Amino acid sequence: MQFSVRVRNLGTLSSASADLTLKVESQTVDSKVLGALDPAGKQEASLRWSTAGLVPGSYHYEVSVAPIGDHPDKNKGNNMLSADLEVLPPPPGPDLRVRAILLPDQTPRVGDGLTIGIQVENIGNEDAGPCTMMIFLENGTALLRFTDTPAPVPAIPAGMSGTVNVTRDTKSYRAGTYIVNVTVDYSNEIHELNESNNRISTQLEILAALPKTPSVKVLDVLIEGKLEKGSQLNLVAVVANVGEGDAFNLTVRFIIDGITVGNQTIDVVRPGTNRTAALLWKSTPGNHTVQVRVEAEDISPVSGPQRQLSIAQPPAAAKGGTDLMMVGVGAVIVIVAVVAVAGYLLSRRGKGPSADRPDPYTEQEEAPPSQQDEVTSEDGEGPY
Repeated sequence: MQFSVRVRNLGTLSSASADLTLKVESQTVDSKVLGALDPAGKQEASLRWSTAGLVPGSYHYEVSVAPIGDHPDKNKGNNMLSADLEVLPPPPGPDLRVRAILLPDQTPRVGDGLTIGIQVENIGNEDAGPCTMMIFLENGTALLRFTDTPAPVPAIPAGMSGTVNVTRDTKSYRAGTYIVNVTVDYSNEIHELNESNNRISTQLEILAALPKTPSVKVLDVLIEGKLEKGSQLNLVAVVANVGEGDAFNLTVRFIIDGITVGNQTIDVVRPGTNRTAALLWKSTPGNHTVQVRVEAEDISPVSGPQRQLSIAQPPAAAKGGTDLMMVGVGAVIVIVAVVAVAGYLLSRRGKGPSADRPDPYTEQEEAPPSQQDEVTSEDGEGPY
């Protein structure tokens, strides 16, 4: 309900500023400050009183004006008007209003998803059909749409309420303080008892985005090669970045039995990707524990899974078998030859020439002069 008030200066002097106040049942419901008035000057103002939710009946109101400060007033008896008025039952009809704007408990940051809940109630005496609502964000320099199009609001029975949640990301927003303005029945689809209570505002803070940081993880440690003493094993580390920022200049340490045997460097691992680092290691016999550790300036050191290795001695090769056999066979041949020669000489010395078989060394014909120089044995019995 609106009260239109006209204030006039009936005195002969200019008046100072004054307070104009509306009270209903002794409770202040609205007030305004009036400027100075010249003699016979006048000023008009409007005061408002909401009757929404009031019980029908008679109400007493007072409208008063009072100078601000110590300024004389010739007649204070004419500074107030009062009367009773009757508040009638409302005609049938719905009446939608925004009861509250629900913001997240944690202050959002630029880039976060932001959900704003809007509580809408029907304080009318008839059901309200479906309608729409619109949310704007104002930062002092621009009016931003929170949604590209009005958000739907379901039908709300008389005396009931409902909550509509609207979500969007804040990548395009800047850090700062915003005023959230919500208007229900944005397109005026519903004829309401009171069209002036469809809008409400609140303050929202959006913080600057946190810097994106990497998160490094050793996914696996692979071992390639023959598990035998002296063989070259290829140790491979698979390093992943499961964070949101780039991981630069990673030092990958290969550790065997608690001792670093070599380092490799990975220049960069992008978010959501993985890289590998490899090291050749000459194996030694025995059981070993292999582990990989990744370090960098901007991340905490991380270690990968341990791998157990068992390096065996290679089988020993057989030596000297064939050579010994050949030496043995050669010795037997030499011995047999010596025994044969000795037996022959002994038989010749013991028996002499045979009567049945002439000795070829004594009975052969005289050799020609060209053969007289043939070498003879020491006993003169023939060639040696």
